[in-house]
Amino acid sequence: EKYVNTRKRCIEILEKDLKRGVEVNTEYLLKLYDSHGINPELVKEIFEKRGIEVRIPSDFYKRVQELHEKRRRKKEGRKKIVDVSKFKETRPLYYEDLELGEFDAKVLGILRKRYVILDKTAFYPTGGGQVHDTGFIGGSRVIDVFKIGNVIVHEVEEPKFRVGKVIRCRVDLQRRKAIMKNHTATHIINRACVKVLGDHVWQHGSYKDEEMAHLDITHFKNLSREELSKIEKIANEVVRKGLNVKVYYLHRNEAEKKFGFRIYQGGVAPGKYIRIVEIEGFDAQACGGLHCRNTREIEVIKIISTERVQDGVIRLNFKTGKKAIEEIQFRDKILEELRELWKVKLEDIPKTAKRFFEEWKRLRKENDELKEKLLKSVVLSSIKESDICYLDVDFIESMGMVIKVVNELAKELIGKVIVFHCKEFGYAVSRKANVSALEELSKFYEKVEGDNLNAKGFKRKK
Repeated sequence: EKYVNTRKRCIEILEKDLKRGVEVNTEYLLKLYDSHGINPELVKEIFEKRGIEVRIPSDFYKRVQELHEKRRRKKEGRKKIVDVSKFKETRPLYYEDLELGEFDAKVLGILRKRYVILDKTAFYPTGGGQVHDTGFIGGSRVIDVFKIGNVIVHEVEEPKFRVGKVIRCRVDLQRRKAIMKNHTATHIINRACVKVLGDHVWQHGSYKDEEMAHLDITHFKNLSREELSKIEKIANEVVRKGLNVKVYYLHRNEAEKKFGFRIYQGGVAPGKYIRIVEIEGFDAQACGGLHCRNTREIEVIKIISTERVQDGVIRLNFKTGKKAIEEIQFRDKILEELRELWKVKLEDIPKTAKRFFEEWKRLRKENDELKEKLLKSVVLSSIKESDICYLDVDFIESMGMVIKVVNELAKELIGKVIVFHCKEFGYAVSRKANVSALEELSKFYEKVEGDNLNAKGFKRKK
């Protein structure tokens, strides 16, 4: 149903553009995809039914990634807070040795009393959705690492060293390894999604830290349980197979010829030679991140949830390794507690939960009906005694119920004024000439926002 609704919204957008006589070019296709998540294949399908030819560039998705890359660079404007133009290129030790946890480096500069430039570093900077390393430089905590051009900047809490000193640095390797597992798993899940859902799937974004990760993909509907199960199964089969993860450099033309433009899942890599991360026989992407050497290092992948983040974009949240095992154990614990509480077999938990939910809905409906009847009774008995009534009805939690009762008793309330003091709000109605409901409500409530039709815009005076 959601897929149908999403497709319907997309078609409405396209038909409006048709009426406006929009020019169907590459720029237009990119705008539709980026702003509304409408893939060019759907545009071609809809427009060509109306006799309008649509040409999709063979490198369309490469251009999408270039667009995202430009946006990412713009967001990284914060890095201009320091001028590193006088510093030489930082030697990235993390590419030379993934497990280098301690190293000595020379302090080339300390900017604004907290931004440290070293001649070489094993601290990985934030990039491509992978968060930076943490640790210590000369006993001072590293809280952020980012790259400006080829210079790596370390944000450090209260540096306790001077420029020109050679100091000992320590990277939190345990944290890094957890992030590496999530990054390699991101590549695996992305490829698994393509295998299960189809070639229209493309990475829209990702994020990886030591706790968990998420992958955003282009897809027009929420994933079914069956699809999720297949994706997770394929991903964990890759983990169990223990496939080697190879990292090497290729000339851009050679890489594109060998693997196609799908290598640009994480954004377009700069330069003539690009860094390829290949999961042997399964996936290859241009990527500057840090990865496991073998998929078996990931241990296990657990997709914990999915959500639609915008039209045409689905997010998969997942955990790996120890965190995934903890997640599985946590879920097992909940299931066991439910089994013991309800005294049912594990396989009977879903139907038992459904039965309880249906019972809860029935009781809630009955409860609301009783409250509504009681409210009507209170109103009718009160207006017999006075034209202006102040009713304490703190058993009412829904403004909608008050409005419904007021509308149903419209005839009986002619010439009457009622102020309702409900559980969390006040509401007033006046059917009496020259008497303002707002003024009556203001005797007891002070305005926060809105008007007297937005009762939650008032709070009770002390």
